[in-house]
Amino acid sequence: MQFAKQVLSDTDLSSSRAREQLTKMVMRLFAEWQLTTAQQLLLLGLRETSRNMLSRYRNLESIIPYDQDKLDRVGLLLAIYKNLYDLFPENETVRVTWVKQKNSELNDQCPLDIMLADGLFGMAYIMRFLDKQVVH
Repeated sequence: MQFAKQVLSDTDLSSSRAREQLTKMVMRLFAEWQLTTAQQLLLLGLRETSRNMLSRYRNLESIIPYDQDKLDRVGLLLAIYKNLYDLFPENETVRVTWVKQKNSELNDQCPLDIMLADGLFGMAYIMRFLDKQVVH
């Protein structure tokens, strides 16, 4: 929950209402990034057999659980999006497509590929990469 707390420092993550908002935000993010169901499942740390749960999140029939792994993943994804917004405030196209574009500073890999391959560690790596860009 450390990453989710960083992004949402004034939010009580044990609150169902707060986690409902997180669920809405991450589902909106997935839609903006135009991620496949399989990509969404991987980023949330869900099994392929959890497609039904992802559908429940989309429809707000269920919300992100009060679980460290899930909240860290959501926190990292939202931090990545926030950094992209800070870097490209006037360019929605770049914010939406950046994760799928090869990046020479990432050994010509797509940030999304890194996040999918390395899970939580990949998301943390991309967040730190963007943090450095925002600071400079």
